[in-house]
Amino acid sequence: MFSSTGLFADTPCPQGQDCVLLRCIFCHDVVVDEKSNEIGSAASTKADEESQESAFKRRRIDYGDDSPQEKIEKNRDEAKVTNRMPPVPSEVLDGSVDSIRSRTNHHVKKESKVSHDQNLLSAKRPISPPTIRGRNIGQDHTDTSTRSKQNPVHGNTEFIKAKNAKEQLNPRAVRPSPATHPVRLAILQQLHKAMVAQNENASKEPRHSSLLLLSPEELITMALDEEENIARDNPSIYTNVIKQRVMRTRKMALDEWQSTIRAKVAPQATQTLPHKPATNSHRTPSRNFASGLTAREELQVLRRLRTPLEGLESHGYITNPPSDAEIESARSGIKAADGFEKCERCGTRFQVFPGRREDGVLTTHGACVYHWAKIQRSQWSRMDAITGSKEAFYPCCKESIGTSSGCTSSPHHVFKVTDAKRLGSILQFARTPAKSQDGVTKKTKGAITFDCEMGYTTMGIELIRLTAVAWPLGQELLDVLVRPFGEILDLNTRFSGVTSEQMTNAIPYGQQPAVYNGNMKRKDSDNISEDGEIESEKPLPLRITSSPDAARQLLFDLLSPGTPLMGHAIDNDLNATRIIHPYIIDTVLLYPHPRKLPIRYSLKMLTSKYLERDIQISGAHGHDSKEDAVATGDLVRLKVAEKWKQMHIQGWRFENGLLIEPEKGTIVPSGPRTLAGGKRTVSELEDEQAS
Repeated sequence: MFSSTGLFADTPCPQGQDCVLLRCIFCHDVVVDEKSNEIGSAASTKADEESQESAFKRRRIDYGDDSPQEKIEKNRDEAKVTNRMPPVPSEVLDGSVDSIRSRTNHHVKKESKVSHDQNLLSAKRPISPPTIRGRNIGQDHTDTSTRSKQNPVHGNTEFIKAKNAKEQLNPRAVRPSPATHPVRLAILQQLHKAMVAQNENASKEPRHSSLLLLSPEELITMALDEEENIARDNPSIYTNVIKQRVMRTRKMALDEWQSTIRAKVAPQATQTLPHKPATNSHRTPSRNFASGLTAREELQVLRRLRTPLEGLESHGYITNPPSDAEIESARSGIKAADGFEKCERCGTRFQVFPGRREDGVLTTHGACVYHWAKIQRSQWSRMDAITGSKEAFYPCCKESIGTSSGCTSSPHHVFKVTDAKRLGSILQFARTPAKSQDGVTKKTKGAITFDCEMGYTTMGIELIRLTAVAWPLGQELLDVLVRPFGEILDLNTRFSGVTSEQMTNAIPYGQQPAVYNGNMKRKDSDNISEDGEIESEKPLPLRITSSPDAARQLLFDLLSPGTPLMGHAIDNDLNATRIIHPYIIDTVLLYPHPRKLPIRYSLKMLTSKYLERDIQISGAHGHDSKEDAVATGDLVRLKVAEKWKQMHIQGWRFENGLLIEPEKGTIVPSGPRTLAGGKRTVSELEDEQAS
């Protein structure tokens, strides 16, 4: 038989329900009453009632697409929500709608095929009823409020800590978008970087609040909120507004940043936040720089790290004291200048009066307004082509160059003297003596790390504190304040850490301080104020020397010409004490900057990078000279460990505490240039180092 073309598929069959053809080319659809939406047949109604009593779903026979039976099932399901009928013999439903189904064209399988399918286990397995409009048949209607609880809507998007989901640093979708995605991403990264810097600055303050410190996720959310708000509110001028926001964030003072955080954090939500302890600024060094040697053995390796100063005179290292003629010419020049100097902070020309003028004035031209931080310039990056070049600014107040004359005020202008002849005119340089004041030859005992703090006087910048510690263990050997030659203009407390109260309460060197309970400690009653409240224990006052010359002599008592003297940027310390020492180890030279002198790495950066320790974090309270000296000694110890590793490979060894040099021709482990068998000699190592 040829297949039907379907031309009469929509034409009712003339025989109607009496048609006995298995493949009738006419239509046999059932007429449905629109009002009752029920099948107009008594047999179908009876079948529906019987189908409701059945607990199983009739196995569906594959009739193909666009079958009439699909329309029947659809109308029946919409009329009544019932389960489908299980397979029923055709003789029971003779004359019903289901009897028509057995005679419908294109939808009846062969009898053998049907009987075979009914024997399958899947045909007898109970099947769950189908769903209507997203819910199961017979399921009770649920309250729509339960759906809304599954997807809560965040009402307060301004509160940056209320969102539990972690977001990535990727701009949120805004329609219409004010800029392309790469532009928005680049600007968002700059904004986030500025916020991270402000958060780090806030964490370094000694009296910061833990609630005002944001986690990395909170910083990302805050940056995303800021960028999204600007994108929605100012789409036409998005680029200009967001750039101004980035610059404003970079230049924010600490108080303004904390006020911004307080405004973002909702008080009611703060109560639900877990307590976040304050970050510990003093991190324990996780870098193991111990060499495995004893202190005596480390000292012997240390002598291999001497940093010669010859040829570095142009960078401030003074290796020879100025002559008497040079000093006399310097004094003549000072007299001819009549006290006029240039302020190191603001650049103003002013006049200084050592010993005070008749009316008691020390300097002229009033107060000094300046920026205490150095100008910071960011390196150029490819993102500058999109976000714009970054302006140089002052980290102290985040102001751009030229927009502010200064953020700090001082009563006097100050100046600095670096010329060796002029320094020698105040106090002549002296070499480390080989003999003590009693004429006894000094013995070289160990190494010393020292650090000096300077302040501004009418003579320039002078020594006001001297600290020396033993190396490598860091025991304190000397820590004294120094009374300078000139009248004090500024103690430079932000960097020196020396306050006027310390200078006033200092005990003259050689005089014993007050003894409490016989053990240099205060009584409990000394910590009680007039109001009866217990005050925090105050440190004992420091001792003070009468002049820089006296302080230098105290340091000379600890030194001999063969004693390794260590420091960071030691030229400043040596010039302040007017010392010329033959055995110098400078961490600036041990850790050189790639661009060479005069550019140097700061001690704070080196300590953070190599020792994983934070120093100089007291802000306006200044540096701790002992802390700086110990950090310098630890940096040297790290280099000693590296040096000993190299020496050990070359064949150096210790016997009875003495460093033994490798013998000529000793075979050492393999290296860049090897002999047969993968080994080389010490002579070849020396030739390689010389080349």
